Amino acid sequence: MIFVVVAVFESFFGIAIMDYRVPIDNKCAYLVVHLFQVMLDTIGPELQVLNKSEKSIALKAESSVVLTPDQDKETTSYVLPINYDGLAKAVKKGDTIFLGQYLFTGSETTSVWLEVSSVKEVDVVCTFKNAAVLLSPQLSTVLVFLKSSMATKNQDEDHQLHIVMVPWLAFGHLIPFLELSKSLAKMGHRISFISTPRNIQRLVKNQSSSPFINFVSIPLAKDENLRDQAEATIDLPLDEVPYLKKAYDSLEGPVSIFLETSRPDWIIYDFAPHWLPPIASRLDIPCCFFSIFNASVNCFFGPPSRHTESDKDDSVSRNRKMLEDFTATPSWIPFPTNLAFRMHEIRKVFGSIQINVSGVSDGRRFACTIQGCEVVAIRSCMEFESEHLGLLEKLFEKPIIPVGLLPPSPDVNDEDDKHEEWMKMREWLDKQEKKSVVYIALGTEAALTKEETSELALGLELSNIPFFWVLGKPTGSTDDPSSMLPEGFEERTKGKGFLCFSWAPQMRILGHPSLGGFLTHCGWSSVIEALGFGCPLILLPVINDQALNARTLVWKKVGLEIERDEEDGSFTREAVAKSLRTVTVDEVGETYRAKVKEMRQVFGNNLLHDGYVERFSQYLKEHRRSNADKLVKN
Repeated sequence: MIFVVVAVFESFFGIAIMDYRVPIDNKCAYLVVHLFQVMLDTIGPELQVLNKSEKSIALKAESSVVLTPDQDKETTSYVLPINYDGLAKAVKKGDTIFLGQYLFTGSETTSVWLEVSSVKEVDVVCTFKNAAVLLSPQLSTVLVFLKSSMATKNQDEDHQLHIVMVPWLAFGHLIPFLELSKSLAKMGHRISFISTPRNIQRLVKNQSSSPFINFVSIPLAKDENLRDQAEATIDLPLDEVPYLKKAYDSLEGPVSIFLETSRPDWIIYDFAPHWLPPIASRLDIPCCFFSIFNASVNCFFGPPSRHTESDKDDSVSRNRKMLEDFTATPSWIPFPTNLAFRMHEIRKVFGSIQINVSGVSDGRRFACTIQGCEVVAIRSCMEFESEHLGLLEKLFEKPIIPVGLLPPSPDVNDEDDKHEEWMKMREWLDKQEKKSVVYIALGTEAALTKEETSELALGLELSNIPFFWVLGKPTGSTDDPSSMLPEGFEERTKGKGFLCFSWAPQMRILGHPSLGGFLTHCGWSSVIEALGFGCPLILLPVINDQALNARTLVWKKVGLEIERDEEDGSFTREAVAKSLRTVTVDEVGETYRAKVKEMRQVFGNNLLHDGYVERFSQYLKEHRRSNADKLVKN
């Protein structure tokens, strides 16, 4: 018995999704690999053949058939109505279309390939290349662009790549990987985006489909210590994330089979799949490590060799034997910097990673993925941190390619305008004066304590500044978030503030004219979004890289940190009120307000960041493995 990847294409908002999960015997292996190779060479929208008769229909090899968008026509062996009226514009003579009820069952009788013979107005005339039987009332199909001539093949090889994306299971990682995927897909590259079933469903929700992105769904191995349906860090309290890393490592086998069969031009991966570089090396597939952290954070932790200490203890790095060592600026940064953790911050960092159930430390994961790649892509730009980008190339001893800031695609459409919750929010925001409101959102995965939340609330009240506060339920908690607030707070601030305990469209809120400041946890994605709108920042980092992001933003004079106790991280309501008023109202804060206007020209410049992705795309094309190179090496 061998395990192989099984691909079933399901329809999620018109996006093709491959799902792997079935073991097969050796007898079927050849057929599976053959079918798999064909399907992995596909791009295009997902279609459906509509069989309203609910009768089995025999499809004969070398016979002709018409694919038509006229859904009133009867389904026969010669006419197949489909639910897509753009097929005739998308294909040409010689192109190939795949049609399958089930994929890779070990038999080709439920899967068929059609070659396009001609296009007649909205209809496409094809020839069946093998026999099959249509059983289902609705039969999924996927448009396939297989190379129809050597000239086409050579042209495609020059301009199109097949790139596999392998992100970590956190939405702070998944979303930047998806944004990079969409940018590369716009340039004609075919993307295979690997994640778990539930994560993919959440990612594609409200996303516009791209014919160049296939979502490859691989379920995690069962683990009794992992909660049901926990497939991302957002589904777990912090102390249970190590079990997610252990489950993530179970993807090694299916991903290996996927790569062996598809042989992509590039793999772009995250820090977590430490097992991926050896697989890629064996298959002679070039790898790119994509850091969703900015260059200053990467510089602080130094060369990858510093992370390869014992996997049994993730609390030390070479030359950093005590927690206090992380509160000093690194000796390898040759220019003035304020990059350093505070004691309460570094305690929280190592407190969250001290349990290591996977047998592989985070430090080793970073080291293996960086050392095993050919190039490092980073979510940053020269206009913001040229000094750190230059240093990082020396520290990593790898080419460093900034891919721009990947500002998020708008998360809004016409339907959002009619969303009941957003209409209430907008109504309140519209009543506020221009640049008068402070928006508070501290992320979804690391929450403040009840005492900290209470002090923050009292600070907002003390500042007398209108506020819009997104106060969600902490991950893994069943408590009502309003229970975190001090008694009487909601009544006392009624009209002065807007409290949101669930969903909120951050991009819409940040872009509203009433916004005058953003109190943020300093997640890099949130910072990018805010500075893209020129919104001044009040900084309250909660965990991990957020503290270093805060130091960089202070160094760049685009944000002001709320003053906290160095040892325990506590802060007062007076410190909250002072920071809020300084950044948004007081004359002394004009420096911050002017600086973010300047930064908006960088963070909000989509053309600038598109240019970074274009240069990255060019690098990938120039450094792909040619077929000749692969033949020589093999």
